[in-house]
Amino acid sequence: AGGYAYAVDRTTRAIVWQHTPQPLHTTAAQAEVVGDVVYIDGGDGNIYALGAADGVERWRSPIGAQVTTDFLATDRRLIFASGAYLFILDRASGQELLRMTQPHTAPDNALFSSTPTALANQIFITMSDAAWSFDQP
Repeated sequence: AGGYAYAVDRTTRAIVWQHTPQPLHTTAAQAEVVGDVVYIDGGDGNIYALGAADGVERWRSPIGAQVTTDFLATDRRLIFASGAYLFILDRASGQELLRMTQPHTAPDNALFSSTPTALANQIFITMSDAAWSFDQP
C-alpha cells in the first residue's frame, strides 16, 4: 500500500519490521533486494535503502517523483524510470548521479516504458518509439 514495505519471517510468517512513510501516491515499483539491502519507492517522493534484516534506513534520496518501473540494481548503481525521466543513483550513498529525459524528445512526449536491464556495463531501456542502450556511468 502506498510506499509501505514489510519484512515477513518466512518460517513463522510474523512481520519482522515495517517501513511506513507518509505516501503521497501509490508506487508501481516492486522492492529490490540486493544482499542485505532493500530498495523501495516510499510513495512520498523518496527512494529508500533499508537494512533487509532490521528495516533500518541506510539512506534516503529525494527524487520528488513516483517510480513507474521496477528498479535495476547493478554493482554500483540503482536505475529506474519515472515517466519521462530516467534516474541513476549511487547504490552506496543514494546520491543522484543522473536525471534525464528521453534524448531528442520533448519531456511531454517522452516515456521510459520498460524496466531497465543490464548486460556487462551496458544499460538497456525502451522508450517512446525507441530502444536505447548506454554505458553505465
